Amino acid sequence: LLASEYLDGSDLSCFFFCEKTGRFRRSEHVEGDLRERSKAPYTQQFEESPRVSTPLTREELLEREMRKHEQLLVVKPVYLVIDTNAFIDQLSAIQKILQCERFRVLIPTTVMEELIDLQHGELSNPRVQGATEGARQAVTWLREQTRQKNPRLFTLTMRGRRLPIAVVREEAGDDGELVSYR
Repeated sequence: LLASEYLDGSDLSCFFFCEKTGRFRRSEHVEGDLRERSKAPYTQQFEESPRVSTPLTREELLEREMRKHEQLLVVKPVYLVIDTNAFIDQLSAIQKILQCERFRVLIPTTVMEELIDLQHGELSNPRVQGATEGARQAVTWLREQTRQKNPRLFTLTMRGRRLPIAVVREEAGDDGELVSYR
């Protein structure tokens, strides 16, 4: 989710597949000329090109590659699979991604179960306090999204089936019975 600020529709620097090296590379403008960044250490790259301007946008890279008649692989993801740690540490980024309405977010059932279990952690233990609080916020938000029947939020089953988010279990009072929202 480090690139979540780009997933909301803003320009993301592009990568292309170099047939010569058999690897993906990032294209950038360097002193007015196009140049591929090598895998040299960061300090060496910085010393060689201190005036690096903004990376190419997807459209600029497409145009350049079409002129060169090189094969270009453009990745346009539709689905994003979110991890437990992302919900705990980056809930606001997930919310921002979902608000842009560009992606469908998949939440594995395992992640939901982990979040539900983590929300019952010990608040007195400083080591787990952050995870517990993050899990509580994530579960609260997921329950809200379930009630709203968000059309861009899905559950991903263990067998790989994609279902509209429909079940977020919750312990109901003293009897310990589980309640599911549908």
